[in-house]
Amino acid sequence: MGKSRLTHEGIAALERSGHAPEVWSARADPVAVGSPLSLITQLLQSAAGIADGEPLALRQGRLRRYLARRVSRSRLDRLTTFLAELIRAPFPDDHSDALRVARQDPAIMSQQTRSAWTETIAAVSAFRPVILWIDDLQWGDLASVRFLDHVLDPAVGARVLLIAAGRPELFSRFPQLWTTRVIERVALTGLSLAEQRQFVRAALGDAAPPEPTLDALITRTEGNPLFLEELARAFAKGSFDQLPQTMVAIIQARLQALDFEARQLLRGASVFGKSFWVEGVAALRGEDEAPAGLREWIDELVAQELLVPVPGSRYPATSEFEFHNATVRDAAYRTLPDADARAAHCAVARWLTAVGETNAAVIAEHFLRGEAYAEATAWYATAADQAFERNEFDAVRELVRRGIEHAPPGEARGRLLLRRAEVLAVAGNHAEAAEAALAAVDELPKNSPRWYSATGEAAQACARIGDQARVRDIIAMLSDIEPAATGGVNFVGLVTAALPLASAGKIKTARELLARVIAVTSAMAEVDPSALGPMHSARALGAVAGGMLGSAFVNLEAAAIAFEEAGSVRYALEHFGGAGFFCLELGQLDRGEQILRRTLRRSAEVGL
Repeated sequence: MGKSRLTHEGIAALERSGHAPEVWSARADPVAVGSPLSLITQLLQSAAGIADGEPLALRQGRLRRYLARRVSRSRLDRLTTFLAELIRAPFPDDHSDALRVARQDPAIMSQQTRSAWTETIAAVSAFRPVILWIDDLQWGDLASVRFLDHVLDPAVGARVLLIAAGRPELFSRFPQLWTTRVIERVALTGLSLAEQRQFVRAALGDAAPPEPTLDALITRTEGNPLFLEELARAFAKGSFDQLPQTMVAIIQARLQALDFEARQLLRGASVFGKSFWVEGVAALRGEDEAPAGLREWIDELVAQELLVPVPGSRYPATSEFEFHNATVRDAAYRTLPDADARAAHCAVARWLTAVGETNAAVIAEHFLRGEAYAEATAWYATAADQAFERNEFDAVRELVRRGIEHAPPGEARGRLLLRRAEVLAVAGNHAEAAEAALAAVDELPKNSPRWYSATGEAAQACARIGDQARVRDIIAMLSDIEPAATGGVNFVGLVTAALPLASAGKIKTARELLARVIAVTSAMAEVDPSALGPMHSARALGAVAGGMLGSAFVNLEAAAIAFEEAGSVRYALEHFGGAGFFCLELGQLDRGEQILRRTLRRSAEVGL
């Protein structure tokens, strides 16, 4: 009947065999198109029986119990910790040093989560072969595609079969899809003329038209079984001459023949996407809970093969259904007036937030379609943060692009601009990074932690392109600020900006910048101990420039201790490494070796 049906029946046959595989499943949705790692999240949740909206501790517990039966005890804590990041059930920073370090460096977080994913697949498949079933991949995301590619690497050693079903546009969205792997591509063709005749006669029985009329009927379908099914259904209820010419039109005609309540139900359900929840539809109607009448109409639409129940709802205490196919959903959605659709999307976004949806991109997309631009911008900023933390820079760029197009001025727009600056800096586009960072400085609340981060990004980018005048502007901007009670660690970017300035011979500007950072962080440290790290770091860099190696060592060690106490393990280890080096320069070989060996050991422990 189609790609999903074919896959379902194939997997069902394997499950009935004597060597049943373990099946993990996920399906992309047009409302969540491009949402980073959303398919990986679904796969892990389906494996461990986890639902969105469950309490955090319950999701973490389900994940750990699932893994405990399949992975060695020595790997259990680490895999649970980093897979929890992928299912959006994160542990607190103090859960482990490795987690704290990964959250400070997106590259490390990406490496740790990808490693946890591949190790888990390999370990699970050692007990039973694993099928990863992805439906409607044309709406998927590049980050998930890359994660799936990793488990196909023969070096992983996983016994895994990946089945990805999608519409033809799949290969325009992902033109290099798994080109380095050995894959079997199955293109579904239309039914033959003989098969179509057999299909219609089986559906209509004695009511089937004579062969000439039948052939005229089925020439419209081009062998598409869904179109054929709908034409046969419509033919049974009317004359051939009145049948619509397109599949969407014929389904809309079928929907128009339904009772008013049924049509309203389908319209409301279509706003959610291909899947929806009875309780959510009730909320759109202004009802606190789904009334009996609504559920009766749901049952009737299931009987008419317009809706399909989904076993195991994504959210606790809800009933999930999906449209029989995406075309039925599209046909119902197109009957919504624009104003009604906008209001419904905003209501859906708020309902999803209330039931615990953790994918910020999904909520952002609903607010965007509802033209609630302030809310959409804030959620896109959160989604960009989630993607950046996983080192998914392509996704960050797309989320920033979508979020900033209609973003009103303010903090949320500033957050998107800051993420844009950070991604551009990673790509080496320092001139554009400087523009984005300076724009973020104008939008973010002055003295806030993100404002300090934006000034640091701007200073670094401007220093790297040799724009000394702008660095001086940033120094001047810092000269009149009142240090806030939080955000001290965010001054590290300003300290780092002094390095390219000094390397380019701009010693005076570099010293001015360091002096201002020291003045601000010294004042800030009275209320925020996290400012001590950047303060000592700036003093150490100034001492290096002045050839005062003893002072450099003392301040590097003090900075490392301060960063460690503030929970910034990566910065702590970087400064301990520097302290060990200057210890050697001062001739204290035993102590220097001791510091460096300890730094190497701890770096390895946390994945640096």
